[in-house]
Amino acid sequence: MPWFWSDQGSLRIRIVGLRASDDTAVTRQFGDRDRCLVGYYRDGRLAAVEAVNATADFMALKKALASGTEIAASDLMDPDVSLKTLIKAVTANAVSSG
Repeated sequence: MPWFWSDQGSLRIRIVGLRASDDTAVTRQFGDRDRCLVGYYRDGRLAAVEAVNATADFMALKKALASGTEIAASDLMDPDVSLKTLIKAVTANAVSSG
């Protein structure tokens, strides 16, 4: 899974996956103007993530993409949902079901 990072002054930019022009963009809003995260969904599945100053969420989603863990767009949009906790629970559930 290709990924990229760059620090631009006070901005920490992270990108994982390759988005297509017809992907559906889903934004996670934070109270901080210098922090954002956009997930790109293709055929209902997360395909790429772009994040600015949202390193913890980015790392959780990078792991989800690498493992094929499905993340609902509604969960990605909700800043009250801990993506790290959600991904651990989904992964644990998949292992115990498999």
